Amino acid sequence: MSKLKLPVSYFAPLCLKIQGRIVGAVSRMSMAIYIALGLLIVSSVLLTILLANINKEPIADIKSDKKVESQAAEIIQVQPTAIAVPQVIPEPTAKVISKEEPNDDVIAISAAMRGPIQLDFGWQFHDVYSDWRYHTGIDISGSVGQSVEAIQNGQVIDIFRDKHSGLTVVVKNKTYSVYYGSLSEAAVSKGSQVRPGQKIGIMGSCAGEQYNHVHLAIAKGEKYIDPKLIMNEN
Repeated sequence: MSKLKLPVSYFAPLCLKIQGRIVGAVSRMSMAIYIALGLLIVSSVLLTILLANINKEPIADIKSDKKVESQAAEIIQVQPTAIAVPQVIPEPTAKVISKEEPNDDVIAISAAMRGPIQLDFGWQFHDVYSDWRYHTGIDISGSVGQSVEAIQNGQVIDIFRDKHSGLTVVVKNKTYSVYYGSLSEAAVSKGSQVRPGQKIGIMGSCAGEQYNHVHLAIAKGEKYIDPKLIMNEN
């Protein structure tokens, strides 16, 4: 029996066909693998995102719960407030008067201050100036060196020298301001307290009124009043 011999050219097309099928199958398998890998990667990413969101939600819930609890505690907690109790201040039964506080106004006219009136209060004709002038007080004449005594209590608020009334001491209390002018010297100092009858200074004279006297003027507020009205009441 003879062996059948096939030529090589017979197997070549067959081999090429088989090779093509193998390559196609491999290509299709590679594509499927790539697709599977891509799907796997996408699934992994989605799973990671999902897990991350799941882990965050409880934390947010815990924070939210704590915030709600804190707000509830603030609402429930009541701050104690101090209740103001009015204090009852007892009224003093008697007014305490310090030694330096002056008593009520006291007026006392000594005999020395009741001397003859040389020039009266109001509009007067002035011999030196030969004209009519408003005299704010009265000029009480006296002997040389005669003392001028206070007619009321009060405080010495000013001592000045004026061209019309000469050296002047002003004593003020709650009601009146008394001006003792035309003094040759003052026996008190500014700021000191005086009492009725206390020596204020010594009678003298001034440029417009050369006779020995004291110019006594009394003002209530800004208005001068006739000193005789006060002196006649005492």
